Amino acid sequence: MRWLLMLLIALLTQPAAAQFYKDKTLTLLVNYGVAGNADTEARVYQRHLAKHIPGRPNIIIRNSPGAGGVAAINQLGLNIGSQPDGLTAGYFTMSATVLIIEDPVLKVKIDDFIPVVAARGWNVVYARKDIVPGGYTKPADITRARKIFAGGYSRASSHDTRLRLALEVMNLPYAMVTGSRGVHVLCPLRRGPSFKDVHRYAHSIAEAMVADNPRRLTLEWHRDERGERIFVDVNRINYAQHAVAAYGVRARPRAPVAMPIHWEELSDRQLRPDRWTVANGPERLAAEGDAWSGLARHARRLPAAS
Repeated sequence: MRWLLMLLIALLTQPAAAQFYKDKTLTLLVNYGVAGNADTEARVYQRHLAKHIPGRPNIIIRNSPGAGGVAAINQLGLNIGSQPDGLTAGYFTMSATVLIIEDPVLKVKIDDFIPVVAARGWNVVYARKDIVPGGYTKPADITRARKIFAGGYSRASSHDTRLRLALEVMNLPYAMVTGSRGVHVLCPLRRGPSFKDVHRYAHSIAEAMVADNPRRLTLEWHRDERGERIFVDVNRINYAQHAVAAYGVRARPRAPVAMPIHWEELSDRQLRPDRWTVANGPERLAAEGDAWSGLARHARRLPAAS
């Protein structure tokens, strides 16, 4: 279920507040990243919502992904980055699982929000053909899968829960893969190339890396086929793919933060996925500053394919 949640919406129903939004900007806070499903839907609402609000405010989108969609809910409820002034609303993909299991990641009470409108959602599941011996050609072939690695958001998201239930009902061997252990390498590019062009180029680099060091690196997606090798993943470079943003907080013990680092820090033996958290992250920033500051100034053109 997808809910559009807005604080102080009672203002809209009171005659005295009929022009409350005139010449003002209303921010829709989206709890998933740019170009994802929730973001795409929110931008459809953005185009049409103003005409249904007296005063016809200017409506903008602000994305705040993280913690399986819960980070933005906490931000809105705790007034982080906004004020309870009726000028920030949440377009949230809600998971009933978070409420049922009383997930400690959720720091606010959903009952404190006032739901404005809700819409049904749906899911389309894609699978690799090689998960089934001889190839996956029809839906019924899924019952012959030997091992399934299902891509997830977080343990309490409805997306992950539905996948788990479906796979368990079919008694299929599976593992949920949510990431958070790897290192993202960011290369700023000048605008122009398509997702396809950038992905093709990145994949060619990954192939060269694997060819140069096949004992330590691999392009094998399945964990069983990787062994102890490091997976060089270029598949985030595609439309509607999810990746954790810089300084994003993960829904894991101690609340680790996706901290930008300098290239030379990769050789630090103390480097761990949970090294920086919401507790020590501010100290790191105070001492080192933003490692990616000015990164856009180093953007380059995508080299021509060889």
